[in-house]
Amino acid sequence: MLLVELAGVLIRYIPPRMISDIVERVEMEVVLLDDGVFYEESIKVALQTGCRGADSYYIGGC
Repeated sequence: MLLVELAGVLIRYIPPRMISDIVERVEMEVVLLDDGVFYEESIKVALQTGCRGADSYYIGGC
């Protein structure tokens, strides 16, 4: 999700031809975890709070 968010923000400010290179460079420097790591915790948060799915995911990942 990080890389998608990054691309979505960058497209507002710089030419599209530059974005792929930036996203690839960030991907090489950042450790990205599989989403499954947060799944169980996100379900617990949703059941306890009634939060939307995306909110539960981000709260569960904290």
